[in-house]
Amino acid sequence: MPLPAIVGTILSSVIKEVLTKNPHVPNANVQNVTEEVIETINATPGVEIVPVKPMAASKINWTQAAAIVASVAAFFGLDVSPETLVTIIIGIQAVQSVLTVILRRFSKSVVA
Repeated sequence: MPLPAIVGTILSSVIKEVLTKNPHVPNANVQNVTEEVIETINATPGVEIVPVKPMAASKINWTQAAAIVASVAAFFGLDVSPETLVTIIIGIQAVQSVLTVILRRFSKSVVA
């Protein structure tokens, strides 16, 4: 749904509530304000409408979660020296950081 339509829907519900509580407010004034708000939004430079996906659909969120699980699993599940364990966990976190940067850089079509 385009941003002006979203704003129009929100404004319509607010206007309906205002008019219900204050029937003396002229409809023409409300319509003018609504049109001005929509025109302002359309004329605002840098406003970009992008789809929003659920958090569970985010590759970055899954990368972060996998890194946490892998680090905890390594900490509690591996029977290795402390130095080796630190090296493994640092490696996991380094891979996670690089993947996050790559995903953030090249996946800009939607907002998560």
